[in-house]
Amino acid sequence: MPCFALGHYAADFMNVWTSRGYQASFRYQPVFCVLRFWKVDEFMGEPSISTRIGCSKIYLEPTLPEIKDLRMMSVFIARVTWAIEEGEDCDDAVVSFSMAYFHDVSILRPCITGWHIRVKVLRMINVCINPRNALRLVLVDDKGFKIDCWINGEYAKHYAEFLKEDRWFSFTEFRVLENSDRVRLTNHPFRMSIFGTTVVLPADPPSVEPRDSFTPFSSIIDGTVDESVLIDLIGVLSDVGELVNVGTNPSDLTGFRLSFRIRGPWLVYRYFDGPKNVRIVNKGLISKVLPYPDVPEAAEFCTMSVLMCWCDK
Repeated sequence: MPCFALGHYAADFMNVWTSRGYQASFRYQPVFCVLRFWKVDEFMGEPSISTRIGCSKIYLEPTLPEIKDLRMMSVFIARVTWAIEEGEDCDDAVVSFSMAYFHDVSILRPCITGWHIRVKVLRMINVCINPRNALRLVLVDDKGFKIDCWINGEYAKHYAEFLKEDRWFSFTEFRVLENSDRVRLTNHPFRMSIFGTTVVLPADPPSVEPRDSFTPFSSIIDGTVDESVLIDLIGVLSDVGELVNVGTNPSDLTGFRLSFRIRGPWLVYRYFDGPKNVRIVNKGLISKVLPYPDVPEAAEFCTMSVLMCWCDK
């Protein structure tokens, strides 16, 4: 159906469209909209609709129950359309769409296509890569397996607004590449890359949320942990030092340094005999500190504190 946004409606629509990073044509990833109070008109002898000054409205990506079925159908149509244009087998596209399950992140490999995963966004980081910014994600599936995901500048702005941390999404038609970064966000040997035909949709969370995977203190102390992979750690803070600037520019925040100690389970802390001078450091804007985390593992540290106070008496 031909549609015409006239006057200031045309300018407003284009501002919203470009601000979300949409391209002129989203053939494989439809952008859903709701038009309210538009006039039925005629264009070149065919029915069309157009805006009416003072009352027409357009809503991009509205949150409506009716949109869910349209999204699922659009995924199916997009996969078949892409298969036809690429000369691929349409049966494979239909079968992969009709699967009643999601693939585990742990089995993702570059040599296979048609992956369909459901993951939670654990972390979103904006990365400055001239001339455009990129978006970097840490994703985790319901089994607790994590993978790094890159979104280049062409699509980064759109996904920075669409995706939210701690929300679940489904991903289809993405690339799987080797992860050759010197410092990796996860221990997965591969990473994901989002491109034009990728379809990302909100997804219902699994019945059981994945548990956090914290690195044992013992593996850090005895040197068995992979130092090229960022880790998650839980413990009790102590000996928080002073904030100092070790850089040459007093106004440069990258020169700031704050040292503190973190204590693990007290049996390990007191009796483990390993090498000294072990430390952990944050990695740019990626790392986070979460005080009083709402996780089951925090309970054992509460017990630990009580026991230590009792033993010190």
